[in-house]
Amino acid sequence: MKKYKIFIGIGIALIVSLLLIVIFPKQYVVELSQAQLQQTIEAKFPIEKNSILLEAELRNPKVFLIEDSERIGLTVEVGIQVIGIANEFTGTGTISSGISYSPEKGVFYLLDPRFEKLESKVLPSKYVEKAIGVLNFAAGEFLDNYPIYQLKESDFKQRAFRLVLKDITISDGLVKLSLDLPKAREAIK
Repeated sequence: MKKYKIFIGIGIALIVSLLLIVIFPKQYVVELSQAQLQQTIEAKFPIEKNSILLEAELRNPKVFLIEDSERIGLTVEVGIQVIGIANEFTGTGTISSGISYSPEKGVFYLLDPRFEKLESKVLPSKYVEKAIGVLNFAAGEFLDNYPIYQLKESDFKQRAFRLVLKDITISDGLVKLSLDLPKAREAIK
């Protein structure tokens, strides 16, 4: 009788395990298009930052995806006002940012944004380094931890895969955020 109960218990455990494998694939991939990111990120702009010497503004972001990378890019218009000079100096800049994930909230965020490049034909060269410093600080202050996507509570698969981010890739014009269920089960134990 005892052996019979053990075999039934093992059989039920195997059936449940097989059902979980069939119902839940090993990973779940959230795909975000450039247009989705564009809409989310442009809501944060314009960004303004002042220092003792300069007032800087970042505006009109254009999201671009960096293929085979874990970072996304933004091209922005830059306006720089040097204190005591009437004219605004304009140009373009490039920002790159990683992506992080908060399993508790099920939210993906921008991570470690960096102002990579400033192009301005009119900004005097003596202000370029200071401008890049202010712009880098502004990008970090306003974009770091900015939410770009939240898993849907109503989607059963997204709720199940909420715990572990496995991989971030950019390919085929999409940001692919891979969530791994087996690791999530291990994290729960």
